[in-house]
This record gives sequence, structure tokens and C-alpha cells, in this order.
Amino acid sequence: MYNFVLFLHSVVRWLVLLAGLGAAIRAALGWLNSSDWTPLDNRLSLGFLIGVDVQTLLGLTLYLFLSPITKSAFRDFAAALASDEIRFFAVDHFFLMTSVLLLAHAGRLLPKRATEAAQKHKKAFILFGIAVAAMLIAIPWNRPLLPLR
Repeated sequence: MYNFVLFLHSVVRWLVLLAGLGAAIRAALGWLNSSDWTPLDNRLSLGFLIGVDVQTLLGLTLYLFLSPITKSAFRDFAAALASDEIRFFAVDHFFLMTSVLLLAHAGRLLPKRATEAAQKHKKAFILFGIAVAAMLIAIPWNRPLLPLR
């Protein structure tokens, strides 16, 4: 079960990253061009948000129930903090991805409250851009990009 959920989490991350990049780029272009907020902008932001939510559920399943790394961390948290790999997953990855979740939700909600299209795009770009940057930092680049075992 662990390997299956880890594989899904690894595949979905690329879809979420692409959705986030698409939503952030579209928002940047809308802001720079003072374009109207269109149904496409709405769908891109919703797609990114749904992807982040699904990825969060998969990640929490790993974090709380399945991952041998976090199980080890929960047994002895002081020792976990001394190990770079265990600390990364138990603290750094968890904190950054929780931030991504909050930023994605804010990036979907706050543009709806703005009255001008340029402000909608600006808010979406800033929040989605920071979320994508945090995702890039939190990806464990030293591990296989798709665990196929």
C-alpha cells in the first residue's frame, strides 16, 4: 500500500506543478495585459486548487499512516531532527506543503474578492507563484522522480 500511495503522490505532484505553473503564468499575463478575469482563469485556478487538495490528502496519508520515514520520526523526534533526510520529510516538506495548501486556497479565494481584473490577476499571480516556488523547494530532488519499485 505504501509503494502505491507513494507512486500516486509522485505522479500527481507533476500534474499539480504543471497546473500551478499554468495558473501562475496565466495570472501574470492577465495582470501585465490588464485582461479580464475569464472562465479559463477560473478553471485553471480551480484545477490547481483541486490538485493541491488531492496531493495533500495523499501526502497526509503517507505522513500519518504509511511512511516508514515519518514513523521513525514520530518514535524519536529529537533523533529525527538530527537526520537531514528524516527532518526534511517530518518537518520541512510538511511545513512547505502545508504553506502551498494555504497559498493555493488564498490564491483561489482572494481574487474573487477583488473588483478590478488587474487586481484579481495580481493576487492570483503572487499567491500561485509563491505556492509553486514552495513546491519546487519542497520536492525531494535527491529521490527518484517516479518510484517504480
